[in-house]
Amino acid sequence: MFCYTAGTVVTGLAVYEFWFLAQILYWVEHNPATTRVMDARLEALRQNKPKATLDQKWADYERISIHLKRAIIIAEDASSSITRASIGKASSGRGQEPAPREMSPA
Repeated sequence: MFCYTAGTVVTGLAVYEFWFLAQILYWVEHNPATTRVMDARLEALRQNKPKATLDQKWADYERISIHLKRAIIIAEDASSSITRASIGKASSGRGQEPAPREMSPA
């Protein structure tokens, strides 16, 4: 009985991981035409202007400001620390994130 359950779980996890791999391999070669944010903004714009369309222009990576690149990294870091803080609030009940431990040099 245990072997069948374990085999089913392992097979399920393998299929799940393969699905992620397939998605990654697909999107490496196929750029999406729009994002969900673009679709949402277009939908909101079409409430007032039914014939509105998207005007999208791609820029080379080198032409993107270093400040914008850094802002994106900071925003990602901020959102992950907010998530960590909210998890700490929910688990500890104190509303504070636990103090980080200092790592000793290897």
